[in-house]
Amino acid sequence: MKNKIIFLLFILSYTVYSQNCNIGNETATGQFTTASISSNVLVGIKVNLTEEGTLRSLNVIGNIAGSGIKMALYDDNSGVPNDLITSTSANTLKNGINSFVVTPKLLPAGDYWIMAIYETKGNNTKVNFSASGNTAYFKNIDYNDDLPNNASDFSSFTGQDYLYYLGVDCGNTLSNQNFKFKKVVLYPNPSNEYIQVLNLDKKANFSIINLKGQEILKGNIKDEKISIKNLKPGLYFIKIDNKKNLKFIKT
Repeated sequence: MKNKIIFLLFILSYTVYSQNCNIGNETATGQFTTASISSNVLVGIKVNLTEEGTLRSLNVIGNIAGSGIKMALYDDNSGVPNDLITSTSANTLKNGINSFVVTPKLLPAGDYWIMAIYETKGNNTKVNFSASGNTAYFKNIDYNDDLPNNASDFSSFTGQDYLYYLGVDCGNTLSNQNFKFKKVVLYPNPSNEYIQVLNLDKKANFSIINLKGQEILKGNIKDEKISIKNLKPGLYFIKIDNKKNLKFIKT
């Protein structure tokens, strides 16, 4: 009983400091008006992340529903889009906020390029045509093709802005009196088959503990994935290198 109490106090002693740091045009202003967006054109804008954060989603505010859409995020090289960081699968656009979840990824502070391509031409999202000084980059590609891994041959134009934004959690540190470190993320969570441990900077040992404080599984993290298919459904804690403690749900 004493060991169980110590374990629960240890878990509760940790605090997760995280805040919503969505980056980009999360809301429409009067400057954004309905416009016909071409199909088969990957186009996007630069956004600035002022502090390190964990990317959760790529987002667009849709104006009408129905078109297929893919989104992508590129890093920045001296003010122009560079290498592909992540992208979404094909989705169907809806009117209002469209949030397309991606595998969580830790992003350093800096500039990024968020882009979208539509399957059908139409009033897919609103555009600000008076964004003087704002530069957008684009590339004509077939909607069904893979998105480019590099943007070195993209073209640019000025004066337009789009309702695209990044879903980011910032201030991701875990701390208590003795430890302070970057937040480790479990994905997917809840899960049935496996959990993936993201943001580890080295190989690590793990142990999984149930709500009774019993260690029921331990081992080494290989390729950041841990099989949980043999666990009973429920809530569990995972301890990584005897320091990082996270909870997950087995479905």
